[in-house]
Amino acid sequence: MDFEKNDYQDIDVRALVSGMNPKLAKRIPGFVYRYAEKILHVDELNEHFRRTNDFTAEEFLDATVERLDIRIDMDKESLEELEKNRGRRVMVVSNHPFGGPEAMGLMSILIKIFPDIKLVAQSYLKIIKPLRSCCVFNKKEVRTLCDHVEEKKSVLIYPAGFCSRILSNGEIFDYRWKSSFLKIAKKLGMPVIVVHTYGQLSKRIFRWTKFRKIFGIKVGIESAFLSDEMFKRVGETLKMRVAKTIEPEVFDDRYTLDEWSQKLRQFCFNLRDNPKEEFDPNIALTLPNDKII
Repeated sequence: MDFEKNDYQDIDVRALVSGMNPKLAKRIPGFVYRYAEKILHVDELNEHFRRTNDFTAEEFLDATVERLDIRIDMDKESLEELEKNRGRRVMVVSNHPFGGPEAMGLMSILIKIFPDIKLVAQSYLKIIKPLRSCCVFNKKEVRTLCDHVEEKKSVLIYPAGFCSRILSNGEIFDYRWKSSFLKIAKKLGMPVIVVHTYGQLSKRIFRWTKFRKIFGIKVGIESAFLSDEMFKRVGETLKMRVAKTIEPEVFDDRYTLDEWSQKLRQFCFNLRDNPKEEFDPNIALTLPNDKII
């Protein structure tokens, strides 16, 4: 699929599989494709993407929040914390409980305060034309991200790079946070804003993750259900809380970048129960450093 074309091209599961493995595509029964289209909600996605293809990024984000009938619960103090940073270049980081709708909802708020903000996103989102102007797509475009922040523009990133799962201690939260975001923030003197989004995926996702771990399967089978999970959020309220801004001088050399990033992950987790908590560099780490498999 040519992502650079302006005309929207419908998602075609059979064509996508054929493009990756033509022999396999021919051997897959028709009912499997039909099931995949149902789980992925292909018809609903194609309809929405066609209708919004010529929207601006802000218009698309608002339309997506409206289509999903998502209400963002962000209290007055959280909104004020964002507003006081208007005009600054900031690094916004958050946990990733649902793998999609929370990013659209948070971006719909942030883009009105930081008009040049970019979301670090997965490359498959390139099929959505309105998002191309407000996203940097995965590690292959790190140079683009660096150029962006050097122009004094802001970034929203989900440092785990993967939606939350059951950790080895039984808690449901992000796997360890990659420290690349902090390397950029520290180098360029960017304040860090931590946002906690409440909620979690259904048990179905966690069962598939457990199944993969038991059998050592590397392919993220459970990711196929994320679209279905997103549509299950229709009509729900997503509660988000914004912590007090952490100024860049806090991240000195007493800890490594990886240690700092895990402290920020712990802080984000703590906000679930203590939304007024302020970041303490000596925060105790209770979350295990589970890695994505």
